[in-house]
Amino acid sequence: MVAAAPTAAEDAVWKAPPAWLPPTLHALAYRDFLLLWLAQLSNSLALWMEQVARPILVLVFTGSSVHLGLVVAARGLPQLFMGPLAGVVADRIDRRVVLLTTKTLGTTVYFIFALLILAESLELWHIYVTAVIKSMLNAFDGPARHALVPNLVPPRLLVNAVAINTGSMQLIRVGAASIAGFAIALIGMGGTFLIIAVCSAVAVTLTYLMRVPAWARLGRSGASWGRSLLDGLAFAWREKAIFAILVLLAFHSMFGTPYLSVFVPLLAFQFLDFSFLGAFGLEGRKAQEVGLGLFLSASSGGALLGALLIATIGSRLRRRGLIILAGLTLYGTAIAAVALSSLSGVVALPFLFVGAVGVGQSLLLPVKNAIILDLTPNEIRGRVMSLQSLDRGLTTLGSSGGGFLAAAIGAPFGMALYGAAVAVAAVGVGLLLPALRRVD
Repeated sequence: MVAAAPTAAEDAVWKAPPAWLPPTLHALAYRDFLLLWLAQLSNSLALWMEQVARPILVLVFTGSSVHLGLVVAARGLPQLFMGPLAGVVADRIDRRVVLLTTKTLGTTVYFIFALLILAESLELWHIYVTAVIKSMLNAFDGPARHALVPNLVPPRLLVNAVAINTGSMQLIRVGAASIAGFAIALIGMGGTFLIIAVCSAVAVTLTYLMRVPAWARLGRSGASWGRSLLDGLAFAWREKAIFAILVLLAFHSMFGTPYLSVFVPLLAFQFLDFSFLGAFGLEGRKAQEVGLGLFLSASSGGALLGALLIATIGSRLRRRGLIILAGLTLYGTAIAAVALSSLSGVVALPFLFVGAVGVGQSLLLPVKNAIILDLTPNEIRGRVMSLQSLDRGLTTLGSSGGGFLAAAIGAPFGMALYGAAVAVAAVGVGLLLPALRRVD
C-alpha cells in the first residue's frame, strides 16, 4: 500500500519561514530539505569537478576527440537502460535509503580512481569502467532525489525549492569549474580526484542525517515490477504536457548536453585564445586548463542569475509551459552562437554567449521539474521522473556523434549544428504539442 498524501491537518504542520529569511530562500527554512540541498551541493561539486577533469584527462591520455566522445557516451549509456528500473526502485524503497546507497558507492569509486592516478597505475579501461559505474549510480540517485522534494517543503514552495536546487547547482558549477581548472594545474589530476572523493563523502554524511516525513514513506506495492513500470509510462503518455517535456528533453540531451562534455573542451584546447592568462603566469596547457574552467563558470553564472529570478518569483510564476519553450530556444541558439563566435578570435564573444546558454538552461530545468512534480501523484513520482533518464541516455548517441562530427568538420561547425537542432526542436514541439503551451 502506498502512503497517503498529507491531510489538511498534517499540512498545517508546515511552519511559516522566519521573517528574516528572504522569499528567494524560503524552502531552506525546512530542516530536511536543507539537508537534502546541502548534500546535493556537495555531491554536485564532486560531479561538476569531474565534468571538467575527466575530459581533460581523456584528451591528455589519448589526444583523441573520438575517445572523448566515447567516454562521455559510456557515462550516459547505463542511464538509458537503468533509468526506468531506478524509477520503480524509487517508488518501492525508502528514497532516503536509495540516496544513501548510491552516494556511498559513488564515493568509493572516486577514492579508488584517485588512488589509481596517484599510484600512476591508471589505464584507459579504468576511465571507461568508472564512467559506466558512475552512470549506473546516477541513474538511481536522480529519480529518488527529485521525488523527495515535494515531501520536504509545503506545496506552495515547490517551485521555490526546485529553483533553489537548480540555482545553487549553477553556483556550484561556477565554483567547481574554476576549482577543477586550478586544482589540475596546481596539484595534478590525482589530487583533484581526491578532492572530488572528499566532497562526495560529505554528501553521504548529510544524507544520513536527513529524515523523511512518515506520511511520505512508501509502503510495499502489490503490483509487479513490470506492472509498476508500465503504470508510470502510461501516466506520462496520458498527461500530454509531461509527454511534451520528455520529447523536449530528448532533443536537449542528444544535441544540447554534448556542448559541455564534448565541444567546449575541444574549443578550449583548439580554438579559444586564453593568452590573457599569461598575465597570471599561466601559459600553454595550464592556461587552457584554467581557461576551460573559467569558460564553464561563465555559463554557470548566467544560469545562476536566471535560476535566482525563478526562485524569487516562485509561486507567482505564470505561463510555465511557454517559459520552458523560450528557455530551450535560447539555449540552442546561444550554443550555436558560442560555436561560431569561437572562430572570430575575440575571446569575449564566446564568454558572452556561453552566459546566455546558462540563462536558457535556468529557464528550462527548474520549471520543467516543477511541472512534472506538480502533475504527478507522490506514489509514481519516482517512475515519472526516471523517464528523464531515458532522455539523458540519449546523450550517449549525441556525444558519440559529436566526437565524430568534430573530427570530420571541426568542433565549431559541429557544435553550431547541434545548437540549431535544439532550437528548432523547441519551436516544433511548441507548435505540435499545444498542451505544454497551456500549462500556467
